[in-house]
Amino acid sequence: MAVMSMKKRLLVFGIGFLLGCGILFVLPRPNRDREPHPWHAQTAPDGYYPLVASDAHGREVRFERQPRHFISLAPSITEIVFALGMGDHLMAVSEHCDYPEGARAIAGTGAVIGSVDRPNVELILQYAPDLVLAWNHTAVTTLEQLHRPPRIVAMALAHRTLDEVLSDIATVARVTGVPSFGARLLAQLRAELVEVDERIPRTEEPRPVLLLPGFEQSLTPGFTPGKDSWVGQLITRANARNVGAGPGVAYRVPSFESLLADPPYVILLQNGRTEAERMARQREIAELPRHRLWGRLEAVRAGRIVLIEPDPLSIPGPRVTQAYRSLAMGIWPEAFADMEAAPDQLQSPR
Repeated sequence: MAVMSMKKRLLVFGIGFLLGCGILFVLPRPNRDREPHPWHAQTAPDGYYPLVASDAHGREVRFERQPRHFISLAPSITEIVFALGMGDHLMAVSEHCDYPEGARAIAGTGAVIGSVDRPNVELILQYAPDLVLAWNHTAVTTLEQLHRPPRIVAMALAHRTLDEVLSDIATVARVTGVPSFGARLLAQLRAELVEVDERIPRTEEPRPVLLLPGFEQSLTPGFTPGKDSWVGQLITRANARNVGAGPGVAYRVPSFESLLADPPYVILLQNGRTEAERMARQREIAELPRHRLWGRLEAVRAGRIVLIEPDPLSIPGPRVTQAYRSLAMGIWPEAFADMEAAPDQLQSPR
């Protein structure tokens, strides 16, 4: 048999190499090609699997292994994940997730999967995450469409009360395999809450306040959180009483009659998010003393109106201590006179 020449060997090798490359090119690729950035290689340093967790809808979900690729359906969930140091495990976020900067960066890549109550189920399934974390405003039927264990686990969290905010941080830490990170974060948050507690005067009668996110038409009061909501509980913890709130967690709109009968000592008003909204809020405050009903409140006449940045009070998550500090400084300014106003808090322009 004739020995193949070196030239023929090189030709056969070249043809085989090109054919191999062609085959690899046409083979289907896994969904991981859609990842907008590299994932860190963190494993569960102190987590354990399998584990079972209960969600806000009473569902029990089972994790066979540590999830490494997440999708968040709510700003509060996104903030919790980043606070636990797990932000680079997020594949995509909801259209309302814009804090911290890492969340904006993810959204900036186009990795957005819709709103809290109307997520894009088909798009989420294309991402093929290990874990979908939702707020309880996401319908159970939507979660069931996404829940495909053991490949995809979908669960909802509630954080309606202060205890639930803290316990949900622990839950996210546990199911993602970093319970010690969660314990350290919770210890820090509880210590910060106590630091604020220690400055608040413990008068016999709680100070009456009115907390509003804004106004409706004709300067009608907007809704205010119920007594048992997480914000309502922070107000109670600050030795204050939200005069516009009713019992329970639900939000309600106070009437002018109720405010005149039980007037607040101070009005806490959430500021706007955009420059235009902030300017509009300033104009509204300037109109209050001339209003036929607002002008009858001593808090308005004395200029006791405090503007507070909205996000910490709107998103139940790791910024709960910022929300508490802002509320306490607005309610008891004399107790915080030696401290600079928090960057998320602005005093009334009056």
